[in-house]
Amino acid sequence: PASDSASTRPGPSGAETAATSPAAGPAGAPAASPKASAPEVSPPASRPARRPARKGWTVCAGSFREQAAAQKYAQRLSKKGLPARVSRVDLGDKGVWHRVCLGNFSSLAEARAKSKVWEQKKLIRASYVLPLR
Repeated sequence: PASDSASTRPGPSGAETAATSPAAGPAGAPAASPKASAPEVSPPASRPARRPARKGWTVCAGSFREQAAAQKYAQRLSKKGLPARVSRVDLGDKGVWHRVCLGNFSSLAEARAKSKVWEQKKLIRASYVLPLR
């Protein structure tokens, strides 16, 4: 029945053993009510501070482990008239990477639109948009 505080289940040797419900107290003691054990939580005094506004967005056209490879790709994009720069990023366990980023856009929509234009013109292959840091 649902009111039983103990159930049986197979033990390591296959024999059934009694298991006590987590709500049941020591043998002979009444079960503790869930409200009695739950800590009281008061609402926060005020909302947490908002993150500072983003500085803008950039299009990442490539990411390289080797700085020389990133520089070479950035130079190739610059010769095509794109505003390329290399940014060093430490990703902790993943190591240090050198991103080739293009432009500085005030909105995410603007950065995505420009990225799409550059991809359609085949100036870059694949890209993703990142917040400026």
